[in-house]
Amino acid sequence: LNQELINLNVQFSEAQHYAESIVATVREPLIVLNRELRIKTANQAFYKTFLGDVKETEGILFYNLGNKEWNIPELRKLLEEVLLENKDFSDFELSHTFSGIGERVLMLNGRKIHSEKEQDLILISISDTTETVNALKRKEAQEMMVQNLFLNAPAFICTLRGPDHVFELVNERYQSLFGKRKIQGKPVMQALPELVGQGFDTLLGKVYETGEPYVGIELPIFLARDVDLEPEQRFFNFSYQPMYNENKNIFSILVFGY
Repeated sequence: LNQELINLNVQFSEAQHYAESIVATVREPLIVLNRELRIKTANQAFYKTFLGDVKETEGILFYNLGNKEWNIPELRKLLEEVLLENKDFSDFELSHTFSGIGERVLMLNGRKIHSEKEQDLILISISDTTETVNALKRKEAQEMMVQNLFLNAPAFICTLRGPDHVFELVNERYQSLFGKRKIQGKPVMQALPELVGQGFDTLLGKVYETGEPYVGIELPIFLARDVDLEPEQRFFNFSYQPMYNENKNIFSILVFGY
């Protein structure tokens, strides 16, 4: 029996060392809390990210860590649910200002670790998504700026998405060509049936499939100015320009003209 206990203790020590080694080498910050929500341990990534040290961290109540910067009501509620209801949480986004590192956007996951040898623990993993979120905001701001530029341009502009050439972005000048006709969200040939037989579906298909832009100079087009009016001949200068996504695949066509 003594030998079996010794073997079990050796296996437990090896398992504990194995687990601690994994925690120590994980690149994202990790902390382990006991049932009193005091910090049992943290990995080097946690100290590096939040500029702390072992003496100021281990044994400290999690909510008192630093300048009580982790004392956040939403996070407290999640940790209480982990303790009392065994309810793990994942992808909890937290935007907060921390002393020393400023405002950060974090993604937190937490789960209870059940142990037969000692009291249950809580493992919290933290991903710093600040740069990703900021890059997304910059991209959205740039897209909004470009969209506003399109919508207020003196020329007529629209974008036709996908192989069916669905009107996606339509500026006011383009819409004015068709009065009260609702074209946004519809394929070109459905929104403007008078274009059928004038060859524009073929032109758009070629641009979408080959990526070769098309430029029309003083091209005659029969268009109806409004729902109840007959098509009339008008002349346009315009271009069809393919638009590419991040995978370098064509996803839309930009129409620009006057």
